[in-house]
Amino acid sequence: MSEFPWLTSIILLPLAAAMAIPVIPDKDGKTARWFALGVAMADFALMICAFWQNYDFHVTNYNVTHILSWATYVLPALNYYIFILYVYSKSARKSVLV
Repeated sequence: MSEFPWLTSIILLPLAAAMAIPVIPDKDGKTARWFALGVAMADFALMICAFWQNYDFHVTNYNVTHILSWATYVLPALNYYIFILYVYSKSARKSVLV
C-alpha cells in the first residue's frame, strides 16, 4: 500500500467541506449545492483511486489500512486505526469499513 492516507482523506474531505459551507457567499443556495456536489465527486474519486491502487481481492485480512500513532508522548496507547476488512463467504463477498 502507498504511504498516502487514503482512508483518512476520504473521511476528512467532506468534514472539511462541511466547515467551509457556512462561509461561502450564497444568496439562493445554488453555490453551496454545487460546492457540495463537487466535494462529493472529489470524495468519490478518492475512493476509486484508493481501491483501484490498494485493494487486493486475494488478501483475506485487513486490506487497505491506515495506522497513525499520534500524541504518543502524551498517551502512549492513543493510536488511530482505520481499515477495510475483506470478508469472504460462499454466498456473498463483502467489504466492511471499520
